[in-house]
Formats: sequence, structure tokens, C-alpha cells
Amino acid sequence: MKRPRKNINPSRLPKETLALLYEQVILRWELDLAQHAGFDIRQKEFQAFRRKNEITLEPLNNSEEFANRMNAPLPSGNWFIFCNTASAQTQSLFRHLRNAAAHGHIRKTRAKLSFQSFNTKKKEVMKGEIEMEIIEPFVRALVGTAITRQPRANEPSA
Repeated sequence: MKRPRKNINPSRLPKETLALLYEQVILRWELDLAQHAGFDIRQKEFQAFRRKNEITLEPLNNSEEFANRMNAPLPSGNWFIFCNTASAQTQSLFRHLRNAAAHGHIRKTRAKLSFQSFNTKKKEVMKGEIEMEIIEPFVRALVGTAITRQPRANEPSA
């Protein structure tokens, strides 16, 4: 798969979007969410948000399945197709979003943000598009699926 021709261009993305990606995706993953016990995609609020905004999530098992899927027509509207690389689909999706943001594989296309993520072998493992106006509530809804890890008996609580 080819890498995107254009990566993040700060002059084309609103400063609020750049701040959201940095603070709520990259930093949130690195400082908080990577430590969680998991994510629950079945959470009622998240599912309601997905239905309301017609967001399609299509998890696949590996990069070969992903490559085959990319040969078929892509969904319309808001969608993410991704390799489920973790124990939870939302955890995989959030990690892919973090990687796309951190490595600059995001483009603004009309009124949408387009995301791509690649594995260490440079194979594409996530692609998606979401309307600019719902990216912030989408990220917040995704963060809301995190399950807080309980401290072990010998660990101090935060």
C-alpha cells in the first residue's frame, strides 16, 4: 500500500483540530490510555454516538485481510477499517488513530479528516474518514470506553 502523498499540513488543519489530536489522542494514549485494562466497545453511550453519527467500524484480523478489503469499495460517510491488533477493538482503533496523528498520516479532504496507519513493516493497517465537525466528540466517546485498571493489592492507588 502506498503511503499518503500529503501528511499533516498545519496550515490546512484548524489549530483546534491539531490541539485535539495532540492532547486527546497522542498524549492521552501515551500518558493514560495505554495503561488501561482495556476498552469496551459495547458501552451504551459509544454505541448511541456511533448510531447517531452513522460511524462504521470494520475490524479485521490481520494486514492481509486489510489489504484484501482495500480492494473492495470503501464505505461512505464516517468509517474506519482497521486491523484489530489488541484485545479490544476500540483499543486497536485508538492506537491506530494515535499512530496516524503522531506520524502525520492525516489529511483534510473537504469537510473530513482522512486517517491512515501503518505497521512496523510499512503495511497499511488502518484507514478511515470522519467529518471534521464530529472528530472531537468521536475522540471523547472513544476515550469514554476505557476501562480503568484497578491497582493490585501491593500497588499504591493514584
